[in-house]
Amino acid sequence: MAPQGPIWAVPTRSRYQSLPQHTLAALRASGVPAKDIHVWVDDDEADLYARHLPVGSYGALKVGPVGSNLRDKRNHIVRQYPPGTQLIQCDDDVQAYWVARTRKRPLFPLVDLPAVARWAYTTCATTGIGLWGLYPIDNPFFMRRNATTDLRYIAGPTWGITVTGDTTELVTLDDKEDFERTVRYYLRDGGVLRLNWASYRTNYYGANGGMQTYRTPTTIDEGAARLAALYPDLVTLKRPPRGRQTWEVKLKGPFTMLPPLPAPDTDGTMPPKEDTAHAQA
Repeated sequence: MAPQGPIWAVPTRSRYQSLPQHTLAALRASGVPAKDIHVWVDDDEADLYARHLPVGSYGALKVGPVGSNLRDKRNHIVRQYPPGTQLIQCDDDVQAYWVARTRKRPLFPLVDLPAVARWAYTTCATTGIGLWGLYPIDNPFFMRRNATTDLRYIAGPTWGITVTGDTTELVTLDDKEDFERTVRYYLRDGGVLRLNWASYRTNYYGANGGMQTYRTPTTIDEGAARLAALYPDLVTLKRPPRGRQTWEVKLKGPFTMLPPLPAPDTDGTMPPKEDTAHAQA
């Protein structure tokens, strides 16, 4: 029997000191019940996390493969829950969740993330889509009050699936694993669901811990090259922007599944919509 309600799984490595102030705090501030949060750690760090994570800030401390990379962690987590489980995976360095109402600031705190997840899962069920996620940067100029179902990047910081047990859920790459997951679900379902009005604040290449314990410019470039070789019709290599040394990738190809879906009234903000008391400065 699948668990009731979504499981919010957080794979983490060497961030036992910052996790309580980042992802755990961000999820709780966004209305996610602590009992639904599962923190996934390596066996050699289980004691450290048990000592540093505040009691009541999470529901379960789970132990995964020793010293595994993010790809193996994510694959392992997916296989630990029965088919039918609504499983949401979050990075361990998310600092906040936001909602955009216009193309200008302020951004509004996303205080009901479970409501957003329920809408996403309902929409996935009606469209036959298996993967959903949030807008990958917290910049209202680029965000929109809609959700799209074509081929668009579903980034690693927060994404959800309903576990089925099929091989689409398992990625083969470590660097660019979120791009690979996006493409795999697109090929299986004909689209992915991205909620373009909601986002998060995170530092993709930031503090020590996580992938930064083993990621190098070489591994990033290798991941990009392998992804482009695996899916040449849907992925192209992109030269690094100024100030960066590593190659990036860009999704391409057919983009039409359904017209953009308008953001729901239950977009995760605190009603009424005109209330700006908690808005981001």
